[in-house]
Amino acid sequence: MSQVVGGSARVLSDRAVSIRRALEARGIELTISASNNLADALHASHAADVLVACAGATTSESVDRPSLKLDQHDFLTQLAMVKPPKPLVVLVMAPGAVLTDWASGVDAVALMFLAGQETGNAWADVLLGEVSPSGKLPLTLPLSEADVTPPCEGARCVYTEGLHVGWRGLVDKPVAFPFGHGLSYARFEYEWAIPLWVERAPLNGGRRRARVQTADPAVRASARAETAVRSGARQGAGLRRRRLSDDEDEGDEVGGGDDDDWRVR
Repeated sequence: MSQVVGGSARVLSDRAVSIRRALEARGIELTISASNNLADALHASHAADVLVACAGATTSESVDRPSLKLDQHDFLTQLAMVKPPKPLVVLVMAPGAVLTDWASGVDAVALMFLAGQETGNAWADVLLGEVSPSGKLPLTLPLSEADVTPPCEGARCVYTEGLHVGWRGLVDKPVAFPFGHGLSYARFEYEWAIPLWVERAPLNGGRRRARVQTADPAVRASARAETAVRSGARQGAGLRRRRLSDDEDEGDEVGGGDDDDWRVR
């Protein structure tokens, strides 16, 4: 095992898998440009069906990064401005928040944090569709460095921002990608297809009746195996779940009060 100096983000491994190695192992023909020279990259892309640009940020434990820019920020900016006539995918390996002001000029951006020695295989799985990149951001990516807390430059640091750091400090500001953002290879559509109402008149000493109507043919196709759940002011008090079949019109009495909430899923 090789011995290197670094912090907790450094991977010590005798078998780290690169993206190149992982793709070649799957039979993908690659043309490689290992420099940050735009002309070299464009020349290497002539015979390619898809362009994949790899970028990352250098960091270390106990030391602030001098910038939120990726090490290849200038190269990505130039590449996005040229916009080659082929799908352009950028793979980002980051230790935390980074700037992505070049993202509007590319077709797709995938972000991975500290993935360890199997990073290459993980990227290959995503690129080839074997795994859907369905993760969600655990942080917010700002539009610019001016939007985040500046680093401490002296021996005495005054934390004037208080608790308003990370996504809390960006709630009222436009951002590049918000906390929780994340797409996937699937498309999703949500709609309120199940009519639900609660009869407010007290029944049997304060019990309420919730009714879920699924017998309407117009909504039956999207109402399969829905569940009505009541949650009250007291945690878990009177909780009742009812799974409904396609043609049921179910009224179900449960204990509760005026503070109860109902939801259907």
